[in-house]
Amino acid sequence: QAIGQTGEFSVDAKQGPILAQSWTVFDKIRATMEEAGGSIADVFKLVQYFKDLRDYPLYSQVRRQFFPTDPPVSTVVEVRGMLPSPDILVEVKATAYLPRLP
Repeated sequence: QAIGQTGEFSVDAKQGPILAQSWTVFDKIRATMEEAGGSIADVFKLVQYFKDLRDYPLYSQVRRQFFPTDPPVSTVVEVRGMLPSPDILVEVKATAYLPRLP
């Protein structure tokens, strides 16, 4: 099964936080795009901020679940910390294009 389909993660305690945060970020992006009348496929650029770049491979596994065939162009940046909490491991800025309908 794909990650998240059962609502559970079968990982060790060290992997859990980055996988859960990655899934939450992409699920919110998907929901936002659908609320705007589009889909996550309309996202063409991602800027990904990590507290630790060693988390990127696990994050990438989750990203592939949301973009299985053609992922957006992306930039990856390591930062010292993020708000609102020191527990934040990843933040993603997504840019999408939705044409205006007549």
